[in-house]
Amino acid sequence: MRRPTTGISLSALPATVPAALLAFMLSACGSGSNIDNAASSAPPQSAAAESGAGTDSAAIAYFNANVEPNVQSGNCRVCHVAGGISNQPGYPITNQLTLTSDTAQDYANFLAAWQNLPQPADVTLSDLVMYPSGSNGHPGGQVWPVGGTAYVAMEHMLTTWAADSGSSSSSSSSSSGGSSSSSSSSSSSGGSSSSSSSSSSSGGGISSSSSSSGGGTTSSSSSSSGGSSSSSGGQVSLLGDLTATGGRNWVGQLCMGQPDSTPIDWSQEPRALMTGANIDNPNYAVYFNDPWENCHTDTLFATQAKQNAIRLARGEQAVYTAKRNPATCGEWRTRVLDGFNYINGSHGPSTEGLGIDAYVYDNLWMEWGLKSKPADFDQQVVQRYGFSPSPFRNPYPLPGEDPVQTNGGSGQLPLGFSQTRDPVTLQYTGLIGINCFICHAGRIGSGEVVGTAGEVPTNPTLAAAYGANPAGSFMGYPNNLQDFGLAINELLRSAILGKAGAANIPLLKAIGTPINVNQTRGTHSADLDIWALFMLRDVDTENLIVQNDGKQLAVYILRDIPWLLLSGRDTGEQASPPWWWAHNKARYLWFGGHSSDTVRGDMYFDGTVSQLPGDRIKLKEGYFDDVHLWQDSVEAPTYPYGFCTGANGAPGPNDNPGCIYEPLAEQGAILFHSKNLWDPSLNNPVARPAGGNGSCASCHGAYSPQFANQPGFLPDPRMIGESSYTVPLEIIGTDPSQAEGWTPELRPGISTFWNAYPDAMPGYTLPENKTPAQEALDDIGVFGYTTPQDYVYTFNQIAQELNDPALAKALQPLINLAGNAVGGTIEALAAPFTKDRVKGACSFEEKTIGYTAPPLHGVWAAAPYFHNGSVPNVWQVLKPSDRQPMWARQSVPAGTSGNKIGGFDPSMAAYDTTKLGWKYTEVNCGDTLPDGVNQQPYYTCEPSKPMSPSMQGLIDVLNGGNTLFWEELQVPAVGDSQAEIRKTYNTHLYGHSNSGHQFTQVLTDSERKALIEYLKTL
Repeated sequence: MRRPTTGISLSALPATVPAALLAFMLSACGSGSNIDNAASSAPPQSAAAESGAGTDSAAIAYFNANVEPNVQSGNCRVCHVAGGISNQPGYPITNQLTLTSDTAQDYANFLAAWQNLPQPADVTLSDLVMYPSGSNGHPGGQVWPVGGTAYVAMEHMLTTWAADSGSSSSSSSSSSGGSSSSSSSSSSSGGSSSSSSSSSSSGGGISSSSSSSGGGTTSSSSSSSGGSSSSSGGQVSLLGDLTATGGRNWVGQLCMGQPDSTPIDWSQEPRALMTGANIDNPNYAVYFNDPWENCHTDTLFATQAKQNAIRLARGEQAVYTAKRNPATCGEWRTRVLDGFNYINGSHGPSTEGLGIDAYVYDNLWMEWGLKSKPADFDQQVVQRYGFSPSPFRNPYPLPGEDPVQTNGGSGQLPLGFSQTRDPVTLQYTGLIGINCFICHAGRIGSGEVVGTAGEVPTNPTLAAAYGANPAGSFMGYPNNLQDFGLAINELLRSAILGKAGAANIPLLKAIGTPINVNQTRGTHSADLDIWALFMLRDVDTENLIVQNDGKQLAVYILRDIPWLLLSGRDTGEQASPPWWWAHNKARYLWFGGHSSDTVRGDMYFDGTVSQLPGDRIKLKEGYFDDVHLWQDSVEAPTYPYGFCTGANGAPGPNDNPGCIYEPLAEQGAILFHSKNLWDPSLNNPVARPAGGNGSCASCHGAYSPQFANQPGFLPDPRMIGESSYTVPLEIIGTDPSQAEGWTPELRPGISTFWNAYPDAMPGYTLPENKTPAQEALDDIGVFGYTTPQDYVYTFNQIAQELNDPALAKALQPLINLAGNAVGGTIEALAAPFTKDRVKGACSFEEKTIGYTAPPLHGVWAAAPYFHNGSVPNVWQVLKPSDRQPMWARQSVPAGTSGNKIGGFDPSMAAYDTTKLGWKYTEVNCGDTLPDGVNQQPYYTCEPSKPMSPSMQGLIDVLNGGNTLFWEELQVPAVGDSQAEIRKTYNTHLYGHSNSGHQFTQVLTDSERKALIEYLKTL
């Protein structure tokens, strides 16, 4: 027996049987078939008045003429087919209706479904209304609009059947979940009504005026969940290509095939719709809570003009170079290509200011313990460190080669490394630096996975940069293969040891470096790079703090105390997000960060890894404006195996077994957009999000053209494919290290940094109008700690984290002393200078501590999942109980010539098309590695006994309570054994938890399969 739901049973409402059955039958054809094309003649007021209505011939004729067209144009056959979602466990009411491909049988099947309903005492009206009442979670969508032609036709049909069985058929109203065709009827809980003043107070029902919860508003001639129709009655597709689902970059789509003179109207930017009244609006099925912000305001360009004028008047170089958005398609194409060339090192490379001699790179084989350089050295670098082969020439000089005379040399660097050039002559220098592609150029497939970017149409030779190459190298694809920490350790040892090499000095092979940017292959503690920027540079001028001739160094040290000890927490490791999501997001980082309109967000890293002065960094802003345009132009790859071509959507003889089963994908589209995961009958233990209809789409956005064009589903249909919901930690539940690392005390201060565009807002104080001393003092207050009370309070919080009240109490006198000493000094210094700091036009995420639900275009290719890469496939995202605490991806065979490390296999042979992600092996503590070493040392596995509260608390504080110790409390990446261990994803490590997204545990396996099939289409 199903759990009873609130409502009135059918046995108690004989007068409403037609309306109740109507609700059931029409919800079965849901996803909103707001089709108004059915009746060839309007039915009479009641079935009793219809002469001969009860005869089979008359009923069949009426059904074929007036009901069948709506069945055909609706979505009934998407789910209500043999083996369809509606026939699976968990759908005890809707599985009464099963349709076949033979439309001549529709009348008999509908009639049989009506006759086979469960006993009235077991079924309530809210069960039958399903989606509007929210009591059963029927994912097919809402009923056809009350009073519409399709509704009246089906009502007439059901009333006919009810009359034949002796039921009465008067019009009435339902107080719980029902629906009525009466012009004065209303529903007080989730129902729908044809009254022009009707409303739904719960559950997202249809209303001609307003809905107070979960579904937006629609007129009485449309449905707020499901399909939409053209004026001629045609159905908008449930599925669609990258264009139809909003996955194209809107400028790339506008300019495709158009002349260079074509103007670009930037007011049409879809991300700009994620602002104003569309934020925190509960009246739509998709919820947006984080606004997109325009960084490139008119004020920005006016401010930079003033700053450049001041500098030129002093005889200094003008360094402010921000660019307005391109005005034409030709300008856009040129600048997109310039951004591409900038990153790949063709000119003005981003590696300027930091580089190593080519011989250091060329001698890496010595760190592998080899006696001679292998012939396939360049390929072995790719394999050992997990970098991507460059699809175009990317040279470095071999020993004896002059980089100028040999046009860079005859060696071939992988993506992520590039040889620097002289900024004036553009000649190669022989120095090698890193660029964005260390983390943002990965590999997938062997040429069958193909994406695109804005410059490809005008430069066909660059198409191979987006997966269409034998190595599968893909620019903008997350590099989930890399072990950057291993590469850094071995490069630094190569630089330190020179040509002697660790192989010739065995003791030195154990040397590790203090730079441990990751513990696990495929992830990177990228946020720590930004922390380094805070510590080493002035947050307004970007100058290194020692560049102000050292006089203000003590002030900067006082500034850094809050973030070193109080404001920040270690953010752990992250997996890189795909760049093709950037143009569909309002915020650009996993946890929100700045607006996705920012280019200075990318410049955090450029400022950190270089030794350039602030002026030189700011001089590069114009380049990064171009890089940002190129970044936004990168588009998701299409699932490589397409739709199955056999009969009824089954795999055809020449199809790959992983082809998309279209009927199941359509069912998944309905589930994705309308399955309420918080339906009361599901007893979801996770708190429901603030807005939306409770479906996957409510957080991740709408992609089905049919749903996106529904009134009440999106604030504007142009927002199809857009995502801007930062989900609070208490709901999303994923590893909190990154989100909590950016503390509430720290975030408002970051909103005033130069990287947040304060110069794009009125009231900004120009650095050119401040003395170096004022500039240094101005920085002190950016972390929000300006009084002794601030320090005492936060020191107390840290003491509580020790989980030892006695120790915390003993520390209290020291806490008070330190708080008053430090806070009193800072208060005296900072007060005159910090009050006028301006929050930038692209401020840092402050409202919500959590993670932003990403858009899902190309999500099939984005494995592993979550911000820390802790889950290998979509199946486990949707089914948390199947997750493994330790796992390892498949590897390619170990290298030749003595290199023992085989990296992850990026080919599609290592891809699981059923679970949608990378194939893996479960790993346990103590498992043996290929070289015979135990899998994990004790401290990285789950301890057999709990530590004492004081010891555990101390470790927690050191690891997660500040920004420095976590990197130092790691085993450095030394030797082949550690390199092999780092290929295992261990969720016991700090920042590596695979918890979260628990609300999808309520799905059935059948629903998960349908959802996965749908996600392949995005």
